[in-house]
Parts: sequence; structure tokens; C-alpha cells
Amino acid sequence: MAAARKPQGRPRSEASREAILTAAFVELQERGFEAFAIESVAARAQVGKATIYRWWDSRAALAVECFFTHTQTELRFPDLGSARADFEQQILQLGALLRSPLGKALLSMMIGAKSDPALAKAFVTRWVLPRKTWGVQRLERAVREGECAADLDIYAALDLFYGPLYSRLLVGLGPPDEAYVRRLLALAFNAVFTSRSRLKPGQE
Repeated sequence: MAAARKPQGRPRSEASREAILTAAFVELQERGFEAFAIESVAARAQVGKATIYRWWDSRAALAVECFFTHTQTELRFPDLGSARADFEQQILQLGALLRSPLGKALLSMMIGAKSDPALAKAFVTRWVLPRKTWGVQRLERAVREGECAADLDIYAALDLFYGPLYSRLLVGLGPPDEAYVRRLLALAFNAVFTSRSRLKPGQE
């Protein structure tokens, strides 16, 4: 009768993959995307370059995945019952992230995407499209529920919400502090949302 096998821990490949993502995240924060290198990640994770290329076909794909793997909580999409509250929480969370060391990593990828097609594609897929899709769907729902005017220009509204955070970064001014973000949101929300959106549930 064959001896029973001992329970095994995480598969070796999974453990290696997690080590690579952790090492890549540290490298991205320390070096930014411009100096981000597969060789450095491999050395830090104690794996071979071939192991990394088994899962990611470029340094851009690895950089983007490691960033989003480690920032899922900070970048989640809320559902608080009103569009105004949802956008406020999501944008304040984004502002806090941009002011943290992670913000430098994100900015380095935004800048790098201008000259690196692989990074641009990965960045659009993992960052731009999910936020755009959520924003459009959330405002469409807000229109249906009477929180916004029926003729709202949804794409212009989203630019109004998010544009000020990114524009300051791209011209080297740094991310705005929370008080300033709240003032910007107050102006934008007054232009986009109706008085109905300010009511708490049960007050209609």
C-alpha cells in the first residue's frame, strides 16, 4: 500500500509568481518605470528571467500588473447608494494614492506610456478603461435615478471630475491636498448633480 502524500503548501509556480509581483512592486516604487528592469526584478525575487517571461511578455505588462495587484483596496469602486457619494469616495481615495509613494510609481507609468506602446496598451487596459467604464455606467445610472439632468454630457462630466488631479501631475505641480480636492469636487458636483443627489435615502 503506497504511503499517503503529505499535504503540500502553495504550488511552487504560484509562490514564484507572488515573489515576482512583490519584487516588481518594490522595484517600481524605488526606481520608477524608466529604470524598471526585468533583470533587477529577477534578482530581487531570486528567480530566472525565463520564469518572469513565462507569465509576462514585457516589463510593461509586469509593471502594470504588480501595481494593480498591490493597490486593489485603494482603487476599488464604491457603491454607497448615490452617485455623488460614490464619486466623492473614489476620487478622494485616488487623491490619497497620488500623494503617497504609489503616486510616483503611477506617474512614472503615465509618463512612460507616452513613448512605450506596450506600457500604453497595458495602462489603458488596466487603468483607463475600467475607470472610464465604471464612471460612464455610474453616471448613466445617476441620470436614470434623477441625480443628474437627462441631457448630461457624461464624458465631459468625467473629465471635470478627474482632470484636475492628473493635470497638476503632468505639469509638475504635484497632486493637490485633500482640502483642495474637496473644493474642486464641490464645484464639479454642483455643475453635474441635481439637488436630488444631495438627499439621503428616505428623504425623497
